[in-house]
Amino acid sequence: MAEVKEPTQSKRSKTDKIISDAKKKAPRGYMSVREVVGQLAGIGMSINEIAAFTKRDKQAIGKDFREAFEEGRAHIVKRLREAQLEEALGGRNVQMLIHLGKFFLDQREMKTIEVKQVDDTLKNVSTDDLIALVKEEGKDAT
Repeated sequence: MAEVKEPTQSKRSKTDKIISDAKKKAPRGYMSVREVVGQLAGIGMSINEIAAFTKRDKQAIGKDFREAFEEGRAHIVKRLREAQLEEALGGRNVQMLIHLGKFFLDQREMKTIEVKQVDDTLKNVSTDDLIALVKEEGKDAT
């Protein structure tokens, strides 16, 4: 009859391996709550979500880790802007290029109204009177 071998690793040693692997990935072997808050804010999580994830009070997160939260949010804003710029400059997204032009370069679409004089009735009307007349007509149309 064949002999059945017991597994050589116990549950404890598997846990130790997981912990060891985590320590290799993080320089100190753990992350502080501040670092966790910053990273979670950096992926767009709200203070409420971070509080639930870290099992801490949301007021404590907002008060004690406000700076880390704001740094994380600044990081996601930076990444989003970089992605928008890359998308626009790559020519893949014209709408994004227009949006960024408006936002950063203060570019606006200009509307012009062309007034053609049909007869001499508007010859003596001042610009201010003409603007008032157009505004009045616009009110009547609504």
